[in-house]
Amino acid sequence: MITLHIDCNKFSKSSLGGITSEIYFEINNQIFPEKDWNDFVIVILNFWLSEVSKIGFDGLGNFVFMDGSVNFSIVKTGTKAIFKGYIQNRKIIDEEINFDEFLQTLISSAIKTYEEMKKKKWENKDINTLKKRIELVLDE
Repeated sequence: MITLHIDCNKFSKSSLGGITSEIYFEINNQIFPEKDWNDFVIVILNFWLSEVSKIGFDGLGNFVFMDGSVNFSIVKTGTKAIFKGYIQNRKIIDEEINFDEFLQTLISSAIKTYEEMKKKKWENKDINTLKKRIELVLDE
């Protein structure tokens, strides 16, 4: 089981327009990168939605958090995938997941985040890009 946790109650917008929130995965009862991880949620979701679109070509996707030493890869084989999470090039997690479940948690979290941006009436180019990336992934 895989779940992407984004806490809509913790969205914060800086004076420069950067939007942060809690964002982390729960994978088979393990947390990655850590509980309450706070990062630039809109930028990250844009990275990840772009990367997930590429997985179909070779079965591999590399996903980054804003802290470049925190990243994960997805290696897809059929309906299954391996989620490998790294912190400072050290493997922290290596778990088999259902690829469709990963895709669904990513898309639903992105949609929920975008809808929250609309409610807050927050706008910037990253939020506009998020909307477009969601639409592209849903069209695939």
